[in-house]
Amino acid sequence: MKLIALLLFIFSSITPILAQSRSEQLLSPPANDNFASALVLTGVAANAPLTSNAEATGEIGEPNHGGVAGPLNSMWYRWTAPVTVSITLQAGAESGYNPVMAVYTGSAVNALTLVTSNDNAGGFFLYSRVTFLAVAGTTYNIAVDGVGSATGISGLSLFINRAESSMQFDFDGDFKSDFAVFRSSTHTWYIRRSSDGSLQAQAWGAAGDLLAPGDYDGDTKTDICVFRPSTATFYALKSSDGLLLAVPWGQSGDVPVQGDFDGDDRADFAVYRGSTDTFYVRRSTDGSLLAQQWGEGSTDVVAPGDYDGDGKTDFAVYRFLGPEAGHFYVLRSSDNAFVAQLWGLGPDLVVPGDFDHDGRSDFIVHRSSDNTFYGISSGGGVTYTLTWGTSGDNLAPGDYEGDGYTDVASVWRPSTGTFYVQRSSGGTIAQPWGASGDTPVALSNVH
Repeated sequence: MKLIALLLFIFSSITPILAQSRSEQLLSPPANDNFASALVLTGVAANAPLTSNAEATGEIGEPNHGGVAGPLNSMWYRWTAPVTVSITLQAGAESGYNPVMAVYTGSAVNALTLVTSNDNAGGFFLYSRVTFLAVAGTTYNIAVDGVGSATGISGLSLFINRAESSMQFDFDGDFKSDFAVFRSSTHTWYIRRSSDGSLQAQAWGAAGDLLAPGDYDGDTKTDICVFRPSTATFYALKSSDGLLLAVPWGQSGDVPVQGDFDGDDRADFAVYRGSTDTFYVRRSTDGSLLAQQWGEGSTDVVAPGDYDGDGKTDFAVYRFLGPEAGHFYVLRSSDNAFVAQLWGLGPDLVVPGDFDHDGRSDFIVHRSSDNTFYGISSGGGVTYTLTWGTSGDNLAPGDYEGDGYTDVASVWRPSTGTFYVQRSSGGTIAQPWGASGDTPVALSNVH
């Protein structure tokens, strides 16, 4: 009995000590609380572990991140760009709080230069997301905090911007383009989901409609959508809830343009009017009008893409300069600078995409006379030539293997109803899908 009493006394004595130790452990700040002890990320794809900022603190001279983080409960991360590349950072939250993220350059917490910030990427999830062109050798300091005094658990992911490759025709949200065709005789979309190979068949549209797929509701999945010239209206079937989104925009004769012009990771309703040489964009952020005169409508075709890697679609056209020359003209959204790139021949088709995996659209054309793709990187200097397909094939660019590269050499053959893809990683894909008379959905973004 004395031994039992002694053991009970010892246990009762150390229990408060254990509880205090556990409490101190729970209340301790994260290891990357201070700027100097930032968690280092490497490469062009990385994931930081889930961490709570509940006991994180601010430092003297530290900026108010995004202008919404006070009081400060920040965690710090550090990344040095190994190459010049368009990079996306995403901070996803648990525990129901909204994170804010800010990216800086600079070597001291009280002497930082803001690159970009975000406290609400939109859509249906609590996360912050930024995309910017990272310069090789530059070190970026990333702060993750909560809006206001909010605290919770969040993680941080870093990856190459894919906005100009797989996200264009990704109907099931697995970061791969899906094989999809449109049957005009029944106005039906037939989509082969890359996630499981299953069929999605959806009647949508009417005679004379133009295909305009894009992620209009911000759920990371491409929505089925058409532009109806007769009513100058976009009709989208939202993948998030299956509801109709009808948006009057433009006028008869306009050409729908696929892209994200305001950088919020949602497609904008946009048209190009040749009669006024003007792009008309309805910003998904607030529904306001963005009108930009660009190009010469009588000779130019639209050439949408993110050529500067800032996460926004640039105003761009391709101009036929006679049968022996073609010219890309781009107005970069990052700095409003004008870029002119001589490339291709007059009759070539523009094929938007990123074939060199730097997160920026490249200047790519297809020449039907020799069934060849000709590309030059957006950074210049690197050229690409690949003969693929046969006469009569339809172009169908996309990232069908989900590696962040556009599989530029992708065609759909009407005679066999088959997609033929030269994969960026090597090897080929031959996928029967559709029937003669169909149109590959990806052709909608070829001009």
